[in-house]
Amino acid sequence: MVRMPAPASRLLRAFRPPRLARGLAFGRPGLGHGASDRAFAMIRPYDYNDSLMSTLNPFISQRRGPERFTLLCVRADSTKGTDFDGVNDASFARAAELAEEGQTVLKGGSMFLSLPQIESASVRGPEDDVKLQPGAVVTISLHLYGGYLQFGSIASSALLAPVGSDLISYNPNPMQAIATVEAVTQDTVNVLVPGVYMQELNERIRLTEQGEGWYRANVDREIMAAHVTSRNFLMATDLADIRNDVCLLWPEPLVPADVTFVNASTGATLTEQLGKAAGVRRLIDEDVHLLVHGRRVQFLDPTLCVMPAVENVKCMVVTFGGCFASWLGFANLGYPFDALSLTGFVVSMSMPYLWNRIWRYLPGATKSKFVADPRAGAKRVET
Repeated sequence: MVRMPAPASRLLRAFRPPRLARGLAFGRPGLGHGASDRAFAMIRPYDYNDSLMSTLNPFISQRRGPERFTLLCVRADSTKGTDFDGVNDASFARAAELAEEGQTVLKGGSMFLSLPQIESASVRGPEDDVKLQPGAVVTISLHLYGGYLQFGSIASSALLAPVGSDLISYNPNPMQAIATVEAVTQDTVNVLVPGVYMQELNERIRLTEQGEGWYRANVDREIMAAHVTSRNFLMATDLADIRNDVCLLWPEPLVPADVTFVNASTGATLTEQLGKAAGVRRLIDEDVHLLVHGRRVQFLDPTLCVMPAVENVKCMVVTFGGCFASWLGFANLGYPFDALSLTGFVVSMSMPYLWNRIWRYLPGATKSKFVADPRAGAKRVET
């Protein structure tokens, strides 16, 4: 039995729907072993910066951006009767445990004169040495105060306003850069990094060449990883970034050219659209298929952490309906119903935020009732 930290254990134990209702596999039975022995699964990990402590403790930065999810590479399992259809239970539990341990925590920066500090555990996978070769995609851990510009802007901003939450709210993997390996030595690696070099104070990243929108650097192997156990993403993350995440999570050497996305209805390969449109929802709804080496790999949501798209429509209907009803009551009923109408208006306007919060804490058996419709956000296995 795999032992897991309390947050992850609660997350997995909460999703225990009835056997007949637990048909979330996003494909036909046997596909996991017929097309590939691996699958990608997403979870919503415990977020230290989006918990009750971050709300009550003024010295902890609070995440104020969109919800953050974590992508895992696990063993596929289409056997019926398992706790999580489509994935191997033990592999999924172990990957979730590692994801919990590797989450980035931001402390400080939530009050005046409080400089933020990044704390993150290593997410390096066991096949890192095998995958670290020319052409591989790697992630580099940057230093928060590694450049003159960052140090000056963060330090000066801390004197005027809290700056902590800005570092994590819209960045799922803060202070990490994606790079391509060009040469590997015993202790260092030469990489090509898209972006602007801003690590002048970081002795572990040494600039060798730079151009418009890119730079080359010699980086210590200690702060980079070619194989990781988890990668965070947002629902707005585009397919180009998901492709990099797939390369990092795959336990075998993999380059971006080996990862393709195809339109499920036409079979056409998506190329130019990768960096333009968010693709996570399309992968969940199976409008787009993920292929590795030309073979399809499942993209699963075993715990139903993502609310079905149809629920967003219901939320908007409730919001507009409640606002309209409150306006009618406020305009026609008058005192003493004004306070009641005003309360209804405030609650209705809060529904887009509350709806996702409510979904987050619903039991798995309740969530499974919302995905009976194949177009509701999850596909069921035909029995």
